[in-house]
Amino acid sequence: MESIILLLTVAGGALLTPDELKSLPKGTFIVIKTGTHPMRTRLRLFLEWGITFGEAYETPDRGRRPVYYADCLELERAIEARYGLRPGGQVRTGV
Repeated sequence: MESIILLLTVAGGALLTPDELKSLPKGTFIVIKTGTHPMRTRLRLFLEWGITFGEAYETPDRGRRPVYYADCLELERAIEARYGLRPGGQVRTGV
């Protein structure tokens, strides 16, 4: 699979093959930082660090608002009014 990103050394050889990356145990990650060597490590979940949050964040429901659809004639009139064009790309004369 050409699209899978391989971790490369300076010489260009693969550090891990795609199959090795897929078969990493759960919770094991490859950490890559500019200027340092990649390292395989285990990152714990934030809950294991004792980090908790107060209330759950919820976004306001905006899904139930009226939707208005313009018909073809209304769109043509709006384009002509704004740009001085008639349907078919003809420029309105006397503008």
